[in-house]
Amino acid sequence: MIKRKRLIASVVTITLLLGLIPYALHTKPMSKAAEHGLSNPRVAQDDTVTWDCVYFGNYWQNDTNGDGVADQNDEKEPIKWRVLSVDGDDAFLLSDKNLDYQMYNNERTNVTWEICTVRNWLNSDFLNNAFSKEEQIAIKDTIVTNEKNPIHGTSGGNDTIDKIYLLSISEASNKTYGFESNFEATSKARKIKNTKYAQMQGSYEAYGGDAAWLLRSLGEEKYYATFVGSDGEGWYNGIDVNSSLGRSGIRPALHLNISNSSLWNYFGTISSDGSYYDVNQTSTPTHKPTSSPSNTPMLTATPTVTPTITPDNGQNNILTSATDPSIQPKESPKVTNEPKTVTAPAKVKGLSAKNQKKKSVTLSWKKVKGAAGYQIQYSANGTVKKKAKNTKKTKFIIKKLKKKKTYSFRVRAYKINSGVKFCGNWCKARKVKIKK
Repeated sequence: MIKRKRLIASVVTITLLLGLIPYALHTKPMSKAAEHGLSNPRVAQDDTVTWDCVYFGNYWQNDTNGDGVADQNDEKEPIKWRVLSVDGDDAFLLSDKNLDYQMYNNERTNVTWEICTVRNWLNSDFLNNAFSKEEQIAIKDTIVTNEKNPIHGTSGGNDTIDKIYLLSISEASNKTYGFESNFEATSKARKIKNTKYAQMQGSYEAYGGDAAWLLRSLGEEKYYATFVGSDGEGWYNGIDVNSSLGRSGIRPALHLNISNSSLWNYFGTISSDGSYYDVNQTSTPTHKPTSSPSNTPMLTATPTVTPTITPDNGQNNILTSATDPSIQPKESPKVTNEPKTVTAPAKVKGLSAKNQKKKSVTLSWKKVKGAAGYQIQYSANGTVKKKAKNTKKTKFIIKKLKKKKTYSFRVRAYKINSGVKFCGNWCKARKVKIKK
């Protein structure tokens, strides 16, 4: 009887051990994604967005040899990417800065993403210059959906399969990726900088260093390409595919298989308010977390201040949070009688633009309730006038325009609170071609 019990026990033990073998064979060591806790973008109460970031690949970015020029004579440096989403071993990455400058297409003609020259450049020259053969294998082939322009209905053409591509209008306004859902709204989450190399190549840089970046979606015509302006505002109309006026930089996107942890490195976090947390930094980082870093990246501290609307700076920065931790005092601010929040005026409706006289356009729109006045901004071929014109009336005449050029006009309302101007969103632009 004892021998029989021992035999049964031995059989059970062997069975259990055999059952564990498949589990042991299929259990992978902890990946870097798990080790560092890569996750989707997070939005704080003050609307500040925080992305995890990784280093992957290398590209020319700065003047490393000290000759005063950032070019291909310099050493390549690790490319920093923002994690737009992560799902298992798949990480959807977008470069933190513009990495280069290219026209959407080398000729002004009807194109689609499928046949444009920038797509070919991204998946050949850029791919080979930025990534090793092993890194290229880790970049997934992505089925890229080329949707029509949501406002103008311009066809995006056939879907494509790419390793490297540019974001679309819908992706650049996807909240799950950390972007403002209103594509036309100015947005800190969409504002970026150039690398020095991208700037030297021709990518536009506004006062303060903010840059415009190109999208793959077409504009109001098949020879117009859409882009995000230096203020983080998207442009549905777009600009000529071969225009050098807008000079929108190249901000590549890709899907990376992160299972091979030797190909990429975790950086830390970057936030839309300009703060960052570098896990490799030995000196005190901006907005350093209150405790030591662990395997999970720590979010930047968010002050408990009621969100407000940032006062307009006279140009483009509107409707953003004023709770920037970098300018918060260490002690609690004194309570004042000023309101904590200000409701921005509604979007202007009924904008009309008519070229009634030579070299001038008459603008008119409906009155916005509670507005103290209005700002007008216009552009020729996508080049935006930096300084907005102000008026308290609902009619305005723009003079001294150039013949045969097509201009885009837009208007927004503003309020005055405690001597500070607060602006609403820009209305949909209206285009007018100046008569001969």
